[in-house]
Amino acid sequence: ETMEPPPEDSGPDLDIPGIDVESALQTSGLDRRTFAVILAGFFQDNGATVENIGRAAAEGRVEDLLHLAHSLKGSAGNIGALALRQAAAAVEDECRDMLAAGVRPADFDEKLQRLIAALAEVLEALRPLASPQGKETATESPAVAGEDSGRLLQRMEEAIDAADPEAIGAVMQDLHRHFAAVGHP
Repeated sequence: ETMEPPPEDSGPDLDIPGIDVESALQTSGLDRRTFAVILAGFFQDNGATVENIGRAAAEGRVEDLLHLAHSLKGSAGNIGALALRQAAAAVEDECRDMLAAGVRPADFDEKLQRLIAALAEVLEALRPLASPQGKETATESPAVAGEDSGRLLQRMEEAIDAADPEAIGAVMQDLHRHFAAVGHP
């Protein structure tokens, strides 16, 4: 028994350093065009994250670092940024240990720098998708029931953060309807 090839995906070519696009597409069930919009949203959402991590570290706010690392771990995993996910998981684990033991591990700064470098690499790779020509996929028209694409992506982020498959599926349907309504199948 042979598997049928997946349906043709006419979205943009997504060869992005630091992101396993094919794995993320397969896992999420998204098409390339929708995934490109999500990647642009990741870029927009994390523009200040490197600065926020640096500031939290400099000010010794371990709980804030824990939250930032945890959030990045999840969102990086969702977009297929595996090195970023691993770096965020390492910092998250170190922060939990620091909160429990009250001692800063000797290699914490190295792990923090690895996280910052991995995030900077992914953001730089995503910059073209967030440029005006890269954003033309879904930002100008009203969305499903008057909802704009930014709000739809925010709903998707909330559903993903909640690890709620039903909510993710519902938002996916809304995203498909939105893109169809604005002329992007």
